[in-house]
Amino acid sequence: MSLVEAWNRSLTADPTTAGWFRDCVLLDPNFDPDGLRVAVADGQVVGCAYGVRRLTPLAPGTDLEPESGWIPFFFVAPEQRGRGLGRRLVDEAVTFLTAQGRVKVDFASYTPNYVLPGADPETYPEGFRLLQAAGFQTLYSPVAMDRSLVGYVTP
Repeated sequence: MSLVEAWNRSLTADPTTAGWFRDCVLLDPNFDPDGLRVAVADGQVVGCAYGVRRLTPLAPGTDLEPESGWIPFFFVAPEQRGRGLGRRLVDEAVTFLTAQGRVKVDFASYTPNYVLPGADPETYPEGFRLLQAAGFQTLYSPVAMDRSLVGYVTP
């Protein structure tokens, strides 16, 4: 099973595509392969956590946010949950970031390649509890909204 297939089996409310993953993770100018922690069992991807820090400025005239790091996503395949794998992956991502001098790590709020609006306690209660147990705190409660513009007429 590929990483994208494992993602889609694990993050069922937030599916992705190989193209999006390539463009927004692997080709992100801040991508560092050491920050992408992938768990494999029997030749299949069963979990992943991604730690990223800014290597290039977000916009001209801005800094690299040298104290900040992000975990834009993590997941564990349903059949692997409850065994400590998610915690190990998140801890490895945090360790990667702190080894790079980051003292503040946020979940989900990474730009420019936004992945999730935050940890959703209703959709992913196990992941939400895992982040709390790892010391993450709720800073705000985002709302993600969208609307199809096909057939939309300006009122």
